[in-house]
Amino acid sequence: SGGTTAMTRMPRRACFGTCARRGGAFGERVAFVPPSWAEGLDPVPTTRVNLGQFPTPIHRWNPPGIPDTVEMWIKRDDWSGMELGGNKCRKLEFL
Repeated sequence: SGGTTAMTRMPRRACFGTCARRGGAFGERVAFVPPSWAEGLDPVPTTRVNLGQFPTPIHRWNPPGIPDTVEMWIKRDDWSGMELGGNKCRKLEFL
């Protein structure tokens, strides 16, 4: 068909740790409540520095030439507000 395809937003998924942790201004140190699986870490993180706008959405992607039976979804980390991309930002928030 060769045209552009509208992206559909996928429902939100549970995040790791406290989802409300994404509030606050850029560079602000905020409290972080880690998930239960992180209790074994030494030290357990209790704060993070806000380095982006998270969570970012997940969109359905329909590239040309892919069969209709294939579903592809992309994580829009380009919407994090940082040139670095989302995954690197998320890790750096705890340093």
